[in-house]
Amino acid sequence: MSEKTETEQAGAQPAAGRRRRLAIRLGIGAGTLLVLFVLVVFVLPTPLARYVIDSQLEELGIQNDGIDTVDIDLWNSQVRAGPVTFRSGEAQDGQIGETGFDYSFGELFEGHAFVRTFYLRGVDIYVARLANGAIEINGINLQDLAQSDEEAAEAAPAETAEEEGAGFGYGGENFEFSDSRLVFEDLSGGTLTMELDRLTLERLRSWTPEAPTAFSFEGRLNEIEISLDGTVAPLGDPLVVTLNSRTKGVTLDRVARFIGPTGLARQSGSVDSEVNYEYTIHRDGNVTGTVDGTYRFDAFDIATESGETVTLDDATLKVDLSQELRADGSASATGQLNLAGGRLLFANTAGDALE
Repeated sequence: MSEKTETEQAGAQPAAGRRRRLAIRLGIGAGTLLVLFVLVVFVLPTPLARYVIDSQLEELGIQNDGIDTVDIDLWNSQVRAGPVTFRSGEAQDGQIGETGFDYSFGELFEGHAFVRTFYLRGVDIYVARLANGAIEINGINLQDLAQSDEEAAEAAPAETAEEEGAGFGYGGENFEFSDSRLVFEDLSGGTLTMELDRLTLERLRSWTPEAPTAFSFEGRLNEIEISLDGTVAPLGDPLVVTLNSRTKGVTLDRVARFIGPTGLARQSGSVDSEVNYEYTIHRDGNVTGTVDGTYRFDAFDIATESGETVTLDDATLKVDLSQELRADGSASATGQLNLAGGRLLFANTAGDALE
């Protein structure tokens, strides 16, 4: 009886040793996988992204500072960066104060590249149109960048129509662009300064092209206050746009900063407006729409160098129009224009007046 027990114990010892060795190997394997997981999820994405972005910008000749703020968090599905500055040559720095987005892994399994939120804040850029028609952003020539993209596209193998249509759908729940400034200088010398308080885009989904996407804008163009909101189905057929616009402080002086001198001897007064637009743009080129709103003129007084004058005192113009632009270039409009309130007066150099 004792001999049998000793034999069983002797046989059990190698088996226990094998189990321990197997457990050790499994532990080492699990530890290795855990280390790889930590590297892939928490460590490698950020330095790899920084390296790729920095090398691409260097290849394009774009000087930058702040790429080390790029942070990729795969665990929480977030990407963040900022502040970042950029320029080319001796141009002044452009800036992105802060940007980031949260994406949805779950949507990827349904064939959708979906961003839950995207934000861009504190952008300050200078745009110029050159004599050759090219556009520069803080010295970065967009025409040169486009040529680089075209060369890369030509070098890549051509895709069939079936392959082109096999890509992911794309979309986003909430896009926000805020607290930014853009200065555009035309080759003619005109300057347009946009001060952006807030621009939003909500519910954009390529897989539901008929569903409307909501948008809004709050800001100023050359100190003219502008507020917009509405909806658009950018991928729908037909494309349907609704727009509610409000402007305040429109003056010829502010408009002339961009378009150049008006050639008028006197140009005072301002216009405010509240106008609603609805347009349907068809694939065949036909466009139909309605315009309904009010324009308010305050102390409008214009005089040409030769002496003709136009004055309009505290008047209101109400507009209710239906419009159609056909594919052949012809157009038509029906509706009403009602001017009420102040007096509209035209006068020529001879002193003849029409009221």
